[in-house]
Amino acid sequence: MKKIIIFFIFATLIIYNAIPVKAANQPIKIVVNNSLIYCEAPPIMVNGRVLVPLRTVSEALNVKVNWTPEGYTYNKITNQNIPHGRWHAFIEDGMKRIQVFPNDKIALVDLENDNKFIPITLDVPAQIINGYTFIPLRFVSENLSCKVSWEPDNNVVNIIRNNEDSAKKIAKNWLESIVTVVTDKGIGSGFLYSEKDIDGYIQVITCAHVIQDAKTITVITMNKEAYPAYVWDDYTQSEYRKPVDLARLKVYIGNNSVTTIPLEIIGDSSNVEIGDQVFILENPQGMTGRASEGIISQILYITIDQWNIKVFQTTAALSPSSSGSPVFNEDGQIIGVLFSSIIEGQNINFIIPSGYIIYT
Repeated sequence: MKKIIIFFIFATLIIYNAIPVKAANQPIKIVVNNSLIYCEAPPIMVNGRVLVPLRTVSEALNVKVNWTPEGYTYNKITNQNIPHGRWHAFIEDGMKRIQVFPNDKIALVDLENDNKFIPITLDVPAQIINGYTFIPLRFVSENLSCKVSWEPDNNVVNIIRNNEDSAKKIAKNWLESIVTVVTDKGIGSGFLYSEKDIDGYIQVITCAHVIQDAKTITVITMNKEAYPAYVWDDYTQSEYRKPVDLARLKVYIGNNSVTTIPLEIIGDSSNVEIGDQVFILENPQGMTGRASEGIISQILYITIDQWNIKVFQTTAALSPSSSGSPVFNEDGQIIGVLFSSIIEGQNINFIIPSGYIIYT
């Protein structure tokens, strides 16, 4: 009888201990917003911490990642910018900017998008393994507005992007970049785009119909500063690209300081789907600083001068003078520019995809 009991206990211990061993041998899987994602390089465990592949997770969360040096030095002889300093991963999610350095526990975070980076300490440094960059799972949770959980029994990482405060963060970061475009023909909206060039000029994105046939154009910023503007690029006046209702203006601001939306915030509009939530910053009828929200209700093509142009329709309630306003997705990236159209007495609001801003 004793032999039977001993054998039973021994067999039970073998089965019990085999369960975690089996789980430990399974590759770690990543689930982002309830969808299992494929990883060429699966997550790893280092000193009791889960590290996830930066590129895979960032793409699933629609976060931009680029490798960049700490700075550049201009060489007058070669007329080139020469990189200097440590190369690092530059993470841009529309809300904040993050610099992560391989094999370094110190990362730099720009919480306000104002180029003021503060140091934060990682539990485990980012690492490059077999050509892939891995960052601590906790870092993702704390700095990319995610809720993260770890299922040790199943070796599963669950990541949920928290977009509850998207509208507040978008308004806080970029409302100062919204401008009113006033002409002798009418009024519209726009946004300050790109950094100031060496001559003191910055660009303004608006709709072409806002400045059509205008003899004078004035750009008014959120702080009521007025600047004369001229048309630098009218997208409707090109023979080699689609004539979308967009225009770039240039204004001279000299040594004045303004908030501009950088190129990195222009998102990928090819991934937009019906039902996606959008946020719009606008200056309706010259009133400054209004945020609106809605969803993408339709994706369609319209024909202009024999060109098929892709547009999004939105449920957001907006006025015609909001044309030229930037449209953001939940991740804080611009996926288009608003333009209004009156059809059979109804105000139908369309969005020109952001792809036309850069690639047309």
